[in-house]
Amino acid sequence: MNINWLLIGVITLNLTFSTISDIMAKFWGITNNQIWLYTGLGVNVLTMFFYMYSIRLGGLAITTSIILLITLAISVALGFLFFHEPISVSQWIGIGVGFLAIILISGIWTPVH
Repeated sequence: MNINWLLIGVITLNLTFSTISDIMAKFWGITNNQIWLYTGLGVNVLTMFFYMYSIRLGGLAITTSIILLITLAISVALGFLFFHEPISVSQWIGIGVGFLAIILISGIWTPVH
């Protein structure tokens, strides 16, 4: 298995800036302070740059799927752990299926024939 460390690094930067932007969006929603909105929009520019660069390095279908699923998992964890947002049983099941999808899509686990 050949690991593309540059792609992993760019995806990590995308996820980092995406998470920061999501937190700023939540704070804007809680406080209605416009500073969070405009700062979050600025961070989103960096998020989009690294997102587009990751697609350039890794392709559209698989790279985008992995980024979106990991972003979903991070957002759910942040909402649940830090902002005490409720998550139903069916939503937990969906999150679990999302983690399984990350494993299958990324090729970390492939069934033996």
